[in-house]
Amino acid sequence: TIGDNLMMSLRTSPKTVLWDPKQRDKSAIEGARAGNSLDSTQAVWLDPGLAGLDTIEDINDWWYELVKSVDGEDVMFQRMVTDRINPKERPKLAAEIVALRGEVYEKLKEKGLDKVVHRFDPDKFNPALALGGNLMFAAPLRNISQAGLASERRFLSMIIDQGLAEQGVAISQTLVETLHQTFGRDGTDHPLFTALGIDEELYEQLVDIAMRRRNKGDAALSEDEFSLLLTVPFAFTAEQIGPGFPETFKQEILAIRKHQGAAMREMAKDLFVPISPENYLPRLTILENVLYGRISAVAGLQADLVMDLVLEIFKEHDLQKDVAVTVFDVPTSIAGANISQSFQERASFSRAAIKRPDILVFNQSLAGQDAEGFRRLRDRLGNLLPEMTQIYLDDHFSHPEDFDIFVKIRGGRIDGVAQSETPNQDDSISDDLRRKLRIIAGNEMFGNLDPRNQRLLAFAAQWFPVKKGEKIFSMGQPADAVYLCLSGKGELYWTETNGTKLHISSVEAGRLIGDLAVIMNEPRQLDFSATEDSQFLRIGADQFRSVIENDRVILLSLLRTVSGHLTGAAELLRAAGLHIPREDAKPNPPVQDSQL
Repeated sequence: TIGDNLMMSLRTSPKTVLWDPKQRDKSAIEGARAGNSLDSTQAVWLDPGLAGLDTIEDINDWWYELVKSVDGEDVMFQRMVTDRINPKERPKLAAEIVALRGEVYEKLKEKGLDKVVHRFDPDKFNPALALGGNLMFAAPLRNISQAGLASERRFLSMIIDQGLAEQGVAISQTLVETLHQTFGRDGTDHPLFTALGIDEELYEQLVDIAMRRRNKGDAALSEDEFSLLLTVPFAFTAEQIGPGFPETFKQEILAIRKHQGAAMREMAKDLFVPISPENYLPRLTILENVLYGRISAVAGLQADLVMDLVLEIFKEHDLQKDVAVTVFDVPTSIAGANISQSFQERASFSRAAIKRPDILVFNQSLAGQDAEGFRRLRDRLGNLLPEMTQIYLDDHFSHPEDFDIFVKIRGGRIDGVAQSETPNQDDSISDDLRRKLRIIAGNEMFGNLDPRNQRLLAFAAQWFPVKKGEKIFSMGQPADAVYLCLSGKGELYWTETNGTKLHISSVEAGRLIGDLAVIMNEPRQLDFSATEDSQFLRIGADQFRSVIENDRVILLSLLRTVSGHLTGAAELLRAAGLHIPREDAKPNPPVQDSQL
């Protein structure tokens, strides 16, 4: 299971001695014969003390803190809320989920999301529930395969006695033929087919049975083949079957449920559990249990809204962690093929960190984290494990100055070492450059630049203080620099021929001004003045162009900025009272989009 993987580092030796005088533990016998360890795999190996903890509950709490450190709590919840739990193993959680059903339904109605959930109703046919569940208004107690259901003669006799065999087989025939026309014999590896959950060998067998029945009738089928074909509707929902599931058949099923449902549930109590508000349904997911229903197959984006609502309610009741830790019970396939890459990365991280190591190395892991995500991770791990050394290996770091030591390796050789240090107050030049670099790196537009280009911009930048009322540039002047506002405020305005000033936009700290004019190498299109004492960083036009022309990150950022300005340019012009000329009129001077 995932839990076995996560706890591997806390299982270094057996903590109990297995009492096995009759030598029923075959692994020990085989281990001795093979010359391997005689330690029993049946003994208790888990040692919370290796992580400085006392109980399994302590381990769960500590693991969840680690998950939160990589912003993984919501990811873990969304993964596990769509999975199943065994209510016998987690009775408290199952009871709490059942208790939330009413609250969840009321919130769904408030948000208008109840329409995309097929809630269980004893008087209605549920298109998201398989035929067997609809017939008895019950849910499976365990996983029942079609072959297994076909061998349940008593259950199938009950279906035949209720007069459902003829129409049930007809539905099966239509569905199998439709699947065959859609996927053929060689399309069983398609994701749409695998999503149906049909075993490939069983599918081929059903196709053969359906084709033989089409050509020669029911007489060509053995009793086992007829039974297997009859189980097909029990493996699918009306939504999956689609138009092939007739409305009349739904009404027949409801009529039988009304009169014979209780008797059928009693007869099949070893296979099904009654659907009722007080019962947890073990073969349904946590999400389906708390919804007391299933999300419609055509819910689309509203399914995400339902998930968000459920997550919010679980958080309010402090159940998010209880759902997340059920991940320990999930079985894993070979190489973790049933687990997403993102999920595997978080699991690997928490397995390594759970034992509170002295050194933790991230070798190009958690690749989805952006610069801010890495910063949060380092800070949180630093708080959780203040004595631990963190080492990160990657081919690029957005903010190398954030690390205590930054080592660059090129071609297997160390190509440079930088070490963070407290700025020397006497070294005014390096201190000045560091201040500029921090400002450049912290700016939204420049934050994702290559570190070398950030340093180049910082080197080229000059402090540019401006007094209130002072003009920074005027319309028609050459674009000789860009200006990054650090403090204070400014105003961009249009000056008409009669001297009237038309306000275009206010400029506040963090905003870059004049960049498009520099890129286009065109004169300024607006006037720009300070409305209060302000401080800017001024970067010369040639230096600015030399950096952005070699970094596609900032080019894309500028493109997005300009696109946003273009989208609202007409509205801003109208709001400013500017005349927008006709196509045949002489146009006014263009407005610099970046300044808007």
